[in-house]
Amino acid sequence: MKVFIRGGVKAEVAIVVGMGLLALLAAAALAVIGVKWFSGQLRGHASDPRVTLVSNSLGKAETATETATETAASYDKGTLTDKRDSKKYKTVTIGGNVWMAENLNYKPDTGKSWCYDNSENNCKKYGRLYDWTAAMAACPSGWRLATIYDWDNLLMAIGSARESHISSSDQFFAWEGAGKKLKAKRGWKELQDKSSGNGTDDFGFTALPGGVLLYSDETFERIGAYANWWTATKFGDKKAAWRYVNYHRDLVVERFDNKANGLSARCVADSGGSGNRFDSEERKKNETLTRKGVEQREKEADETIANLSDYFTDSRDGRIYRTVKIDSAKWMAENLNYKTPTGSWCYGGADSNCVKYGRLYEWYAAMTSCPSGWHLPSREDWDNLGKAAGGKKRAIEETGTVDWADVGINLKAKRDWNGGIGTDIYGFSALPGGRRDQDDDFGAVGVYAYWWTAAEYRKNSAYIRFIFHSNNDFDGYLVENALFRNNALSVRCVADK
Repeated sequence: MKVFIRGGVKAEVAIVVGMGLLALLAAAALAVIGVKWFSGQLRGHASDPRVTLVSNSLGKAETATETATETAASYDKGTLTDKRDSKKYKTVTIGGNVWMAENLNYKPDTGKSWCYDNSENNCKKYGRLYDWTAAMAACPSGWRLATIYDWDNLLMAIGSARESHISSSDQFFAWEGAGKKLKAKRGWKELQDKSSGNGTDDFGFTALPGGVLLYSDETFERIGAYANWWTATKFGDKKAAWRYVNYHRDLVVERFDNKANGLSARCVADSGGSGNRFDSEERKKNETLTRKGVEQREKEADETIANLSDYFTDSRDGRIYRTVKIDSAKWMAENLNYKTPTGSWCYGGADSNCVKYGRLYEWYAAMTSCPSGWHLPSREDWDNLGKAAGGKKRAIEETGTVDWADVGINLKAKRDWNGGIGTDIYGFSALPGGRRDQDDDFGAVGVYAYWWTAAEYRKNSAYIRFIFHSNNDFDGYLVENALFRNNALSVRCVADK
């Protein structure tokens, strides 16, 4: 347990991902400790037409900032008339995407939507609040609810960097300085010291604090203080990704929460942005090139794996696992797929996911899941792997955790990642098996590879390691974090010495 004092507030730090909206609002006034995480430039997956690139090369933060300076001088304004109800919206082009420069104010037949405090005046000023189902159906023809990729592209285009932050109860990601640039020049609550909570609206996005409806008791909260937007990216059956800005910080924060909450919606044009959509011929050409590239990479991956691998048979169920030796340690080169008496699942309940990704285990099950002669890796085992695979140690003083830079991409498989394959030069073949969270939701398959360690963090949590999906500086990290033990993650076993 670690206790820090910042700004006169004493805060116990628990690095557990996944804070809900209700708890977040209650903890909004607590101190937040910033940890530098990512200062490079995101590159989208070549076959994903939703992702607009700021640049075609992997640059540093300076590159994104230079691009943002150009964008700031030349962003385009326009208008849109929604033919369904004749409402007019301002629009703005940022980073190649055309965005609505106002929150949507259309009542769809699908899902639920509200005016804050049931006041039409609030709908006119701030737009409607939507549950996620309604938000997905609300945008007019030719427009769509923004994805996490759209938001990432926007935030990079304005020169922001993605960083990790630790609050009194969890860890989350946010984009530095972006909130002030996107917030409107008026309409935001004052801080306690009477200083302005308004933004500079540098890019014409004109974010206004429309508040939220909390589904748990159907109360409206935080108008004038928080702007909250759904994304089109879901996390399991019950949750979806959202972004928010508040009056007292200059961050754009990333979160997942229950789809039943009522948040604002910003729509993005399906076409018209530079690089935002491919026409049919460009799309066909891109898909052909991508398919050929995938086939070549898979062939090379198979040859690499064959040269590096040995095999082990689990006597408990006869299942055969590929293994690799990295430095002096022998690792399973596949996630464990042994069914424990309790506490393990196939992702989404599908046996096919167990075959592909292995099972997901609660920590207590993971501790006894490895076969005889093997064990759940310790923190030291993972650190030794990070070092042996060419990583650079990066100790996080505030949390006591250790990340390894320039190693994640070396451990990732050359296939089956959404947005960023690896080089797999050690044959470790990390696959993004996702996780099952403490609310029984499955999420992040194709995006995150999570593994338990044998080390306790505190009473109800344990240390984990994970690798992220997309091709950016963050992709190079093998990251250490902690989660509650009743989450279910993948397991890699390492041979006893």
